Amino acid sequence: MPKRIAKWLGLHKPGTSLQTILTYPFVFLILVTVILMGFFSFYNSGKAIDRMAGQLMDKTTAQIQDRIMLFLNRAHRVNEINANAIESGQIDLKKVAPLEIHFWNQVRSFEYISYSYLGTAGGGFWGARRLADGTLQIIATQTPTGGKIFYFNTDARGHRTEAVSTLPSYDHKTRPWYKAALQAGKPTWSPVFVDAGGEGLTITAAKPLYEVTGKTKGVLGSSFIFSHINQFLRSLKIGESGQTFIMERSGMLVATSTIDPTSTADKKRIAARESENTLIRHASRLIYERFGDLSGISQNQRFSLDIKGEKYFVHFTPFQDGRGIDWLIAVIVPENDFMSLVKESHRNIILLSLIALILTIIAGFIIARRITKPILKLNLASKALAAGEWSQIIEIDRRDEIGELAESFNLMARQLKDAIGNLEQKVTERTAEIMEISRKHLASEKKYRELYENLRDGSVMFDMKGKIIEFNTEFQNIFGGTTEEILALKFTEITPPDWSAREKEILSEQVLKRGYSGLYEKELTRNNGTILPVEISIYLVRDENNNPSGYCAFVRDITGRKQAEEALKKSRREFSDIIEFLPDATFVIDKEGRIIAWNRAIETMTGIKKESMIGKGDHEYALPFYGERRPILIDYALHPDREMEKQYTDIQRLGDKLLGESLVPNLPPGNIHVAGTASVLRDDKGEIVAAIQCIRDNTEHKKLAERVNRAEKMEALGTLAGGVAHDLNNVLGILVGYSELIREELPADSSLIKYADNLLQSSMKASAIIQDLLTLARRGVNVAEVVDLNRLVRDYLRAPEFEKLKSYYPNVKISTNLEENLLNIKGSPIHLNKTIMNLILNAVESISGHGEVTIKTANRYLDQPVRGYDTMREGDYAVLMVSDTGSGISANDLGKIFEPFYTKKVMGRSGTGLGLAVVWGTVKDHNGYIDVQSDEGKGTIFTLYFPVTREEPAKAEKAVSPIAYMSRGESILVVDDVKEQRELAMNMLSRLSYSVDSVASGEEAIEYLKNKETDLLVLDMIMEPGMDGLETYRRILEIKPGQKAVIVSGFSETERVRDAQAMGAGEFVRKPYILEKIGLAVRKELDRK
Repeated sequence: MPKRIAKWLGLHKPGTSLQTILTYPFVFLILVTVILMGFFSFYNSGKAIDRMAGQLMDKTTAQIQDRIMLFLNRAHRVNEINANAIESGQIDLKKVAPLEIHFWNQVRSFEYISYSYLGTAGGGFWGARRLADGTLQIIATQTPTGGKIFYFNTDARGHRTEAVSTLPSYDHKTRPWYKAALQAGKPTWSPVFVDAGGEGLTITAAKPLYEVTGKTKGVLGSSFIFSHINQFLRSLKIGESGQTFIMERSGMLVATSTIDPTSTADKKRIAARESENTLIRHASRLIYERFGDLSGISQNQRFSLDIKGEKYFVHFTPFQDGRGIDWLIAVIVPENDFMSLVKESHRNIILLSLIALILTIIAGFIIARRITKPILKLNLASKALAAGEWSQIIEIDRRDEIGELAESFNLMARQLKDAIGNLEQKVTERTAEIMEISRKHLASEKKYRELYENLRDGSVMFDMKGKIIEFNTEFQNIFGGTTEEILALKFTEITPPDWSAREKEILSEQVLKRGYSGLYEKELTRNNGTILPVEISIYLVRDENNNPSGYCAFVRDITGRKQAEEALKKSRREFSDIIEFLPDATFVIDKEGRIIAWNRAIETMTGIKKESMIGKGDHEYALPFYGERRPILIDYALHPDREMEKQYTDIQRLGDKLLGESLVPNLPPGNIHVAGTASVLRDDKGEIVAAIQCIRDNTEHKKLAERVNRAEKMEALGTLAGGVAHDLNNVLGILVGYSELIREELPADSSLIKYADNLLQSSMKASAIIQDLLTLARRGVNVAEVVDLNRLVRDYLRAPEFEKLKSYYPNVKISTNLEENLLNIKGSPIHLNKTIMNLILNAVESISGHGEVTIKTANRYLDQPVRGYDTMREGDYAVLMVSDTGSGISANDLGKIFEPFYTKKVMGRSGTGLGLAVVWGTVKDHNGYIDVQSDEGKGTIFTLYFPVTREEPAKAEKAVSPIAYMSRGESILVVDDVKEQRELAMNMLSRLSYSVDSVASGEEAIEYLKNKETDLLVLDMIMEPGMDGLETYRRILEIKPGQKAVIVSGFSETERVRDAQAMGAGEFVRKPYILEKIGLAVRKELDRK
């Protein structure tokens, strides 16, 4: 083949000059190279355009997917945070203001969340939103059950200021996001819809909330407006004029990089095939023509589109997020965006090739002439030398290879005569030696070059002045540029100015002193001017004399690692921000037990700042709570230990989550009860990387639970006591009544009068005990008189019962400190007197030897709740205090002293176990408050608070003569289900000269009155079985309008009694009653007009 080319060029002819032989092949090769370069440039340009378009569309699609996934994940993350806050009790749905501020803070904290809200099943709707200009607003319904929606501006802390707009007909339960959440029963996405507030296309991440019973509580929603995505799409650089849009499988537009609308003015969505944008419209129609049903597209689709003779590249990519999002991302790039570059490249190649060809031809002729001229001289001299002219000298003034050749020729000519004898042998030996050395050198050079070129890291060598002298392929890939461009640089020129001083120090202090540097990170200025992060180490290079001759640097591109580190830092910052603003005290530890997060709430709880805790281990986090280093709940979550978990008062494990309660002694003011939740944190591979614990002060909740438990127990016992009291009152009513009747029938000198009196007094005492039971049941206060507490105290201190008490305890001193001008209260003197008696009795009996009981009254204005109460009515109170120096009450007993029948005394000797229970019931019935303070071994103080009245006390009534309540010829019908009670009432009323009849039930009373008349009913309120008194009276009024009646009952006055009185009934008389009491009530009702 070379011979053919030489023949074709005419170089085979004898006599062809050396200049021609050197020039023609050189020009021929350059010409062929130029032609081939042009051909392949045109041939590959089409493929290059396709490849460049594909790379651009793939890159753009990946950017869009990443940003959309960021939007979507944040919305569901916000819902999860809100749901956890509601379920853990951090947010109380009954407290609207904190709820609104919570949503306001969520929208403010998460940049791309436009709405965050809660729609309840009851109709209430609360949340917050961010307008396009960044303004934050509160959204709330008019009432908790729905109604008009109001939009409020807020202050800097999220509190409402003024209402700026309303939405009169909004019902969130008809909105797509609410329906989608309930239909899915789990976190999901709503369909894309047009925002009711006028912000454009919107999508909502919805999460349903359920009660423990499974009943729907409501739906949480976090929305973002697609205008955020539109802005992002417009910010993308897609070639010179490329476009992108997102559409649903239904064909409806979601977002676009253009300014074309995605919804109409009347809030209807626009299909991609109907878009005003020509490219969007043609691209969507084309994919419909190819696939028909877009739901069948499961892979990327790439095709070209011709519009008015112009070619466009179109790329469709399916996008799904696993929660219901199923979209298509389309990218459209015009071919013309790339053709201008290709055409310009073609022109440049042709121009440069022509220039190179011309320059090569000129240079070839010059070089050939320069080479051949001295060679011709050598040729002539050689011919002369061959002819035996050994003194031949060539005059060539050059320092290049030709000049050296001429000198060598001259030297050779001088020495040839002397060395002609052994020259051939020496030349042969030297030639063999040179060939062997050359072979070994080439082999060593080849191995070195292979090793150097195949290094994974970039390598560059530079001399002591910094000039780059050698580099491998990987370094060229990192730096960019051509070989000539790199070799023309100094190492300092590829180092940014900020790093120059540092690198100079490393070379002088490390490399020159010990021969190498440590591995360090720096920045490198690439050939195109961009800055690249690299990891580098430098070694000193020495020559054959062990003198420093240069440096060898190994360079690694760490861009990917830096990006990963930055992404990790960003993720940690977001996670840290969430933890920082959690309302519960929260901290996080890593697997080694070192604290990596310590939020504001735990700073407030412990008084220890974050800076003092971050990075510490060895159970440092236990010190603020327990005063010692010990495992706590978070350690058992990270390292489960069933035995150690028993240290907590209440603990349960739910998967990775651990719930526990404990008494912590070290938090001020001491013995704080806390509830904690701890869980491990896992990475995306499911490996445990850390643990988190949330702590809440549960002290007040515990106290409230104990009070509620005690109130429920008192209510249950009270109900039981009330039922027993009703039955006993019916029995005692008979005893009291007949005792009174027997006494009146006996002669004045009869010895049986004493027995009748004892029977009456015992029955009355039993009635008093039953009255205690009714007070306990809170059914005994039926009198509301204006009362002076000072007078009640003085009356009791003059009573025989008090004198008897003093005789039993002569070593106990009883003193009083009663405030003058004590304000009056309104209530029952009997119950209040009983309260005073029980408090003094308990105080005296708590003292075993010498001691003192003090009774004190005072006026007091209260504007803060009494200890043990969450709220109380502000105003004036009359205060009664009874203190003693007795044995006191233990902490374990203090919570039980108001329970019925709970006593430390000997039952039957000093009481019934009802004393303090009656006190508690009386205070409650008088709308008062009670506070007990006790120190074991020192004494106890009972303080009672009663709201005052400004009314004046009523004047004392004079004794009434029996004549005043005698009959005046009227008739009475007694209605009672107890036979003995009916007979007693008939006997009593008969003694007052009334005409009396009786029936055993309400039904019988109605039948009786259908045929007969009666002036008055004595009607029992509780009758079993059958109708009670209220229903009986109502039915009687239907047939006998205006029928008069007196109500009697073993219970105190109840709501049903008051209902009967509202219908027209008269006085209420509680059983057991005496003749005077029932007589006055009957007479009063008969005389009422």
